Amino acid sequence: MINLNQFKNKKILITGASNGLGFICAQYFSKLESKIYLCGKDKKKLEKRINSLKKPNKHKIFSCDFNNKKNIKELTANIIEEKFYDIIIHCAGGGLSLRESLIDMNNLEKLFRVNLGAIVEINRTIINHLKKINKDCNIVH
Repeated sequence: MINLNQFKNKKILITGASNGLGFICAQYFSKLESKIYLCGKDKKKLEKRINSLKKPNKHKIFSCDFNNKKNIKELTANIIEEKFYDIIIHCAGGGLSLRESLIDMNNLEKLFRVNLGAIVEINRTIINHLKKINKDCNIVH
């Protein structure tokens, strides 16, 4: 049996938090009184989403496009500075609204960069930092 009190005041980064599974995770963990760092591409959507959570002032947002390496560096620097790494839940990417059953190479590279490349870079940076400070973290994909 999971003790849901263990999530109280945990700092949780959720990528892809402006829609779908990412936002559902944000809603769930905010009800458990976790501190959520919502990350997504659409800043206006993130602002709406954060205001719909329990205790919105407890949470933070970070708007970024994972196709931009500079955004990923800024995000990881913020995560480390704010210590939002008790739990990391990756929900970013998906199909990126591509509707073709056979996508071209450019779109395949874009999907790969967001769904895997950006996530690997975030994890690598955070894990290297956590090793230095001897801290554990749970990462969910």
